[in-house]
Amino acid sequence: MTLSAERLRRFSLPALLALVVVLYLPVLGTGLLADDHYHRFLVERMPLDFGKTLNLFGLVRSPDEVEILRKNGILPWWTSDGLRIDFFRPVPSLGHAFDYAFFGDHPWVAHLHSLLVYLGLVAAVSALYRRFTSFGVALLATAIFAVDDAHALCVSWIANRADLIAALFLVLGLLRWLSFREHERTRDGALAALFFALAVLSKESSVVFPGLLLAHAWAFRDRRAPRAALVVAFASVALYVAWYAHAGHGPRSAYYAGGGGLGHVAQLATTSILFHGVILATGIPLHALAADPVRQQPLVALALLLATLLFVAAVVRLLWHEAATRFFAGFTVVTLLLLVTGFPDPRLLTLPSIGFSYLAARLVVELLSRARRSIRVAGVVLASVHLVLAPALVQTCTSVLRELSASRNELEDGVSAALDNRAEGAETDVLVLNLHHREASAVATLPLVFTQGGVDPTPLLETDAPYLARIDRAFAAQRVHLHVLSFLGDDIRFTVLGPRSFALEPAKGSYLPSLFERLYLTQTRFVVGQVVVLPAYRATIEAVDPEGIPTRVRFDLPRPLSQGYRIVRWDGARYAPVDVSPHPGTGPALRVARRR
Repeated sequence: MTLSAERLRRFSLPALLALVVVLYLPVLGTGLLADDHYHRFLVERMPLDFGKTLNLFGLVRSPDEVEILRKNGILPWWTSDGLRIDFFRPVPSLGHAFDYAFFGDHPWVAHLHSLLVYLGLVAAVSALYRRFTSFGVALLATAIFAVDDAHALCVSWIANRADLIAALFLVLGLLRWLSFREHERTRDGALAALFFALAVLSKESSVVFPGLLLAHAWAFRDRRAPRAALVVAFASVALYVAWYAHAGHGPRSAYYAGGGGLGHVAQLATTSILFHGVILATGIPLHALAADPVRQQPLVALALLLATLLFVAAVVRLLWHEAATRFFAGFTVVTLLLLVTGFPDPRLLTLPSIGFSYLAARLVVELLSRARRSIRVAGVVLASVHLVLAPALVQTCTSVLRELSASRNELEDGVSAALDNRAEGAETDVLVLNLHHREASAVATLPLVFTQGGVDPTPLLETDAPYLARIDRAFAAQRVHLHVLSFLGDDIRFTVLGPRSFALEPAKGSYLPSLFERLYLTQTRFVVGQVVVLPAYRATIEAVDPEGIPTRVRFDLPRPLSQGYRIVRWDGARYAPVDVSPHPGTGPALRVARRR
């Protein structure tokens, strides 16, 4: 080996890690986003409650919690009674607790924490690739993995660090297992089991670990694989899943397969396979094109699907004779299968992208080695998609996340402006007509209510009463109450119908325009005349589309709009107060139009 080759081997990974740091450096200024605010609130305001569970990911755990959060405006009015979003992830929870307990006012520290975990994951994945292929292919595969835009949400959004931690422990466990298979050292087997346990306690998707071990034995025709160890691994997963369900953890939402019957599961699985496969192969998230890309952008969706199928066909035709290809293909399939129970989202692809990045790198090298020019061009295009387009999309994603992070501050400023002229200490309901960036909604508004409410909730939160009773009393003590009436964005129609009523409807489309609104539902069909009664207002469905999704909703208030209400709307640039005084009775429609 020449000196230059030795230097290349020695410095290639540090150089790649340095590139990742440069790529994600802007993330340090992103701030907190959505669930991050809720996690910080629990750590700072309710540390004893966190100490009992060591878990920050139990967002909605019971019908009673739904009732309390919905009536106080934290969950939207269309939330189903049976909603449950309760994951058990103590390992990342402890990391978040450290960040917020010691550096709560400096979110950049938490972002740096996530970035360091990602660097560790990239290094571990690089070590995994080097066990199966040449230095050049391993380096290319690591580079494709490191700059994959599907990871941007996990690195940039603090609450999604769990995906990175789980993947890191899973890869470390797999490396120890491979070492155990080679040297049969008990220590390696014990470490593999420990890393597996830490991965499962970081995120539920880590239960795929025994499937990865089986994929390795299948790909390499390993008849000496220790069957007893595999049986123990699968039995451990079965026991964990049984305990998890018995403890009440997991989702019950139309966003996940647990929110519907077999038809819903089949539809969600088909959508998930299509979206996730396209995201991996082309680097393009379909849902970024449109709310329903298959219907709204059919030609683009078809083209991306064909490109995905072409990638799969090329891998099978050119590389299937290699055991490493079969293993990483099995790795990808096993980790993708678990995703069919959830909504399609790039941030779920951290594990599948480990297997995919190897396949992409190996296929690029194979295509570039061919004599035909058209085939070599295909290799260049494939490499460009994953090494040039992907980093650009990372920057786009981080830019969007910075905007999302700022949207909560914009909401707080808009609420403050709406309250400027209210009497000191007066009871006020703030009605937000259209939430900008719906991803920043729900639990993120909980600490916002206590910030704007004018009453320190600490004495009520620190009593010995049950958790839900304390939360409810703390909300009731506030003089300002916040209610988000829609996630429609900035193009809606707001019509004053009378002194105590008004209607909301989108300028086009339905009232629940995207998959995100299904997070709060266990069923997605509504009927005309359906009513939701809350202390602050009554919502009545006045029209629905053919799929049963509301297109117009009427809101009736217990007192006139002029008495103790402030209305806020997103106008395309900021949250602005809405003056309804010119319309004391039935008034004309006020179009909240998109700013151009």
